[in-house]
Amino acid sequence: MRKSSFNGESSFQYKRGELFCEDTSISQIADEIGTPLYLYSNRALIDNYERLKGAFKRVSPLICYSLKANDNLTLCRILAHLGAGADIVSGGELYKALLAGFSPKRIVFAGVGKTRKEMELALREDIFMFNIESRGELELLENLSSELHRKTRVSLRINPDIDPDTHPYVRTGLKQNKFGLQMEKAEELYLKLRDSKNISPKGIHFHLGSQITRIDPYLKCVDKMTEFISHLRKEGVDLEYMDMGGGFGIGYRGKESPLDIEELASRIAPLIREHELKLIMEPGRYLTGNAG
Repeated sequence: MRKSSFNGESSFQYKRGELFCEDTSISQIADEIGTPLYLYSNRALIDNYERLKGAFKRVSPLICYSLKANDNLTLCRILAHLGAGADIVSGGELYKALLAGFSPKRIVFAGVGKTRKEMELALREDIFMFNIESRGELELLENLSSELHRKTRVSLRINPDIDPDTHPYVRTGLKQNKFGLQMEKAEELYLKLRDSKNISPKGIHFHLGSQITRIDPYLKCVDKMTEFISHLRKEGVDLEYMDMGGGFGIGYRGKESPLDIEELASRIAPLIREHELKLIMEPGRYLTGNAG
């Protein structure tokens, strides 16, 4: 079997003509448990998380695992135990994240179409951050926060109009895509939030797409966002966090090169430090893609 093309040796290897997961024969597992079955490698999951954390150690990122990639409760519990946060997009994922042991203080609520009930549940759990997609969503959250007497932390999701150079179906950062706010609209909302009693603008969020294997789109976007943050700070909006989403591409069957996470970190970390920001990431398949 090929080595994992994005994180050292694969935990799934042939030995003497027999397939193993780590040091255990898969046929033995199948005999004991029965088939069909799902099989995951604890070691691969931990290695992937530690590699990402290590690459960005200069900026101590909050790594929020994207439950949409794989919400298997055992996998989530392993990542929660390692200190990861959770990236959720629904009330169901909030429930599962809490059940798995993720601290509410390390949960970010992203995604389009958040309902009033889902927002209320997340507010009552006092999660770390809401990533806001639209003016209407922000107004709903502000009203709910007022009703519950909360000061809610938010990031606005910016549509940076940058091509992530990935499959058209998984691009989310171009102007024609339906996600996020144009920068002009976002600036208007940030300035309005300076006087809000119930919303605290803490960060900026972007998500370029999925399965991105080149660092250039991230570098262009971080440059654009840090410039925007500097402008907002001059206007009295002192943002602390940059959430760069996820989308870190992996290699499949050796047919494509994965994203060079160490190179990405070496280029982005200095910018994060220079602008005195805290970094949030939302990896999904990067952590679980070769773990099962």
